[in-house]
Amino acid sequence: MKVAVYTIALNEAANAERWANSAVDADYRIVADTGSTDDTVERLTAAGVTVHRIAVRPWRFDDARNAAMALIPPDVDVCCTMDMDRFLEPGWRAKLEAAWTPDTTALYCQTVYRSSVDDPTPLRSWPAKNFHHRWGYRFRRPVHEALVFTGKSEVTANDSGIVMFEVQDLAKPTRSSYLPLMEVAHKEDPDDAQICFWLGRDLMWANQHDRAVPLLERYLELPTSKWAEERSEAMRYIARMRPEQRLSWLDKARMEAPHRREIWLDLAEEFHGRADWLNLFWACTNGIEKTHRTGSYLDDANCWGFRLYDLGAIASWKLNSMDRAVVWGQKALALDHANQRLESNLSYFVQRRQQDRLGDLTKRIRNDLFSRISRKPVTLVQVGANDGSALSEAIKQYHWKGILIEPVPFILDSLKREYDGISGITTLNVAIHGINDGGSIPFYAVKQLENPPVPWYKGLSSFKKELIMTHSSLIPDLESLIEEVSVETRTLRSIFEETKVDQVDFLMVDAEGYDGEVVRSFPFDMFRPELIIYEYKHLDKSDRDETEKVLRGHGYFCLHMSDGEDVFAVSGEIMTKAEAGILEYIMNQAI
Repeated sequence: MKVAVYTIALNEAANAERWANSAVDADYRIVADTGSTDDTVERLTAAGVTVHRIAVRPWRFDDARNAAMALIPPDVDVCCTMDMDRFLEPGWRAKLEAAWTPDTTALYCQTVYRSSVDDPTPLRSWPAKNFHHRWGYRFRRPVHEALVFTGKSEVTANDSGIVMFEVQDLAKPTRSSYLPLMEVAHKEDPDDAQICFWLGRDLMWANQHDRAVPLLERYLELPTSKWAEERSEAMRYIARMRPEQRLSWLDKARMEAPHRREIWLDLAEEFHGRADWLNLFWACTNGIEKTHRTGSYLDDANCWGFRLYDLGAIASWKLNSMDRAVVWGQKALALDHANQRLESNLSYFVQRRQQDRLGDLTKRIRNDLFSRISRKPVTLVQVGANDGSALSEAIKQYHWKGILIEPVPFILDSLKREYDGISGITTLNVAIHGINDGGSIPFYAVKQLENPPVPWYKGLSSFKKELIMTHSSLIPDLESLIEEVSVETRTLRSIFEETKVDQVDFLMVDAEGYDGEVVRSFPFDMFRPELIIYEYKHLDKSDRDETEKVLRGHGYFCLHMSDGEDVFAVSGEIMTKAEAGILEYIMNQAI
């Protein structure tokens, strides 16, 4: 058996020796050089390769490859077509001779794609018809040329033990000629499904969407368009170019090839953009648990990175499935360990899971206290109301009335929307201060962001910039996100006098480190709320002790919640001292 390895070349100096050395066991190594201006020819010649200089005008890959094939000596039995950016694994010759029979006309070997010559990690692999009989074969198509049999009966064999590696240089300028050549190929054979797909894809990349979409739709209608993975890819492309029909096309792609993660990630991004958390969770679950790499050129390595786990963790958080949020958050970070946003999110998810576990008891106590104070009409004062979500359910359930105070203007807009149409609720855009009434002092908040770095960023506002900066390890470049807000400062006393409030039954404070000051400044000579809830985790020991001293002086029992976040100051009107003592003991045990 005589074997020839052949190809065409243009400015392949970087690959010449590697190509020649990998094919050294062939009887002939033949290259048709199509006009190299570097030292490709000299390098190949020095390596013992037979080089012919040819010119093909107008340029077509099939004509060039057929010209190279014609240069192979007639006594050759088996030809190996191998591009210059490919190289054979040692031992290929013996395996070829063992696999080739007298009746064989072509043999498929395994092509393995690598990111670089030095990195042995396979990115994908596929069988390719790289070995063929000397006679009866030609290349067809001006680009993306295919090796076709022109004889009576093709007999193919397969040996995955013969490996041909590829390290493609995508920056080569020859690729710029592909689009016009594909136009020629499509004109020559409009029913060639493969060219129809590739031309539509390249037109999409060239932003010629009005031409690309009809071509891809035609590809899907052709009877030879049968490969589900490629059909699903065409549907993904159409979805990308027709945003108004995106969800419909992605759903078709999902049904065509549900095992491809690429489709599920596209769906996940779409649902994330719509804030459709339930469907986002569905897409991420399917994408993570029911997909696999196909090994084809359509596999997108980016879709096998952190993003699907990241979106799944966000969906889980939104659906209050914190165990799953933590698991997927960990996997996302493992795939991109230097990503500070992922690290911040995971830290939050872990903290939130712990809070939820401890917070079940806190929630039951809170709900019981809400029920107790609601035996009669309730007037609420909430300082640091944020977007209204913290008390929305209770306000609507018990028909509470009151004053909700939020100093950050863009958050106040969300608060107003939350209670739009609900009577008895007044919203104020002021900052509560212990003594400064009607003036203003520096107040700091994280600016409004379209893509917040952490889910809880809206809660970061305070008179104390240094307190916000304590989160800098979780939020990259936090200081640049903080802005000074011009907001009026008021005391609770002046607000009560101005609004002519006749009672306050419930005071809730979340003032990011200023909570103690707000609670201590409450005018207990005017009103004595039955329940006061305030955040104490940001208070130092002296601030905590002083605040509780004031509350105990007014007859409150101070219950420290097991989640480590809040103090519930309860009056004797709604809870006995014995009850308070039992609850405090239970929570200490839980902590």
